[in-house]
Amino acid sequence: MSSKFIYAQSYLQFIENKGQWDEKIKFKSDISSGSFALYPTGYRVMMSNTDDLRKAGELIHGDSHEKDITARFKQKDSNVTIRSHAYEVKFLNSNPNPVIIPEKIISTYNNYFIGNDANKWASNCKIYTAVTYKNVYPNIDVRYYTDNNNLKYDIIVNPGGDAAKIILYFDGVDDLKTKDGNLIIKTSVDDVRELAPYTYQLSKTGKKDVPCSYDVRGNIVRFKTEGIL
Repeated sequence: MSSKFIYAQSYLQFIENKGQWDEKIKFKSDISSGSFALYPTGYRVMMSNTDDLRKAGELIHGDSHEKDITARFKQKDSNVTIRSHAYEVKFLNSNPNPVIIPEKIISTYNNYFIGNDANKWASNCKIYTAVTYKNVYPNIDVRYYTDNNNLKYDIIVNPGGDAAKIILYFDGVDDLKTKDGNLIIKTSVDDVRELAPYTYQLSKTGKKDVPCSYDVRGNIVRFKTEGIL
């Protein structure tokens, strides 16, 4: 089964954590209005209000001369507050130490020389375009990547896996509901939409579509499937 986040972004780059961020973060990506971080048992999304970002961008990039930028920030009407919201999605009762396999490395890398403490610097941080978590549940993998300019994750139920064990807990959201089959995640700055799950089963005779939908109970999301899966 697979699900897509609607963020209106270009393809994501999953940057490895070599100490430049909290040790719980395994990979981090920039999205159009914030960031996306992968943890051992799920992921975290940080979003900022797009209007606030636009105002801040106009203020900073309105003039290329440093002295003029400083003057702009000193103006009383130039104060900009950027409102943000973070939430985390956890795979409940999952493997706390899944095997993590980064995929499709790109030729460039990032360096992080921030602050005066060299112990917190990181160099040659590799960048990938996909990451797979193996055995998040027994015989169930999760793969994160980008498809048609949207962040996507596939939940791969291998032989012996039980889709009923997949439970997602949305921590920090304002509301969670379904609309037209899609999952609507409400935050204080914007709504995030995950498209209705597309599910299929492979067999010797080919690919068979399996009806699937979100089952939302408070902050808990499960997948309702019909068929052999």
